[in-house]
Amino acid sequence: MTEAKPKYSQESLSIIKLPKQNGYQDNLNKSDYSTQAPLFETPKQKKIREERLEEEKFKKKRMEEVHLLLENLVKREEVAIKMIAERLYDVAKINFVDRKVPSRFPNKILKKLLSLPKPLAIRFAFIWFTKKCPRLIVNWLTGKLSFTKD
Repeated sequence: MTEAKPKYSQESLSIIKLPKQNGYQDNLNKSDYSTQAPLFETPKQKKIREERLEEEKFKKKRMEEVHLLLENLVKREEVAIKMIAERLYDVAKINFVDRKVPSRFPNKILKKLLSLPKPLAIRFAFIWFTKKCPRLIVNWLTGKLSFTKD
């Protein structure tokens, strides 16, 4: 007897995911407007997908421009950022000592002692701000601009 040929090739079977713990799942025609094209796509769907890809690239480019503008702003406004860090340090110092040391006399001494590392803390705050804050602000703004359904 002759050997029977398989009905489907191994490549076509690799597309379908096998049953998982919670039930059967496959990836046929599940694009959800992602960058991957579905297996079967009409010319109209292809055009829509390409337009969405262009829009995503445009949005990403614009948010990177916002990031660069924020970095530029941070470099230009170094004095203002250091003044903000100084005021935040003063308020945080008072709140921390008041919460941890209820006695009046040690409280005053500790507040004076915590004023000594202030220049160092301001320098570290500025370095952290220049490295992290532009990206954090861009991510926050991006989250605010994505109008998702709750």
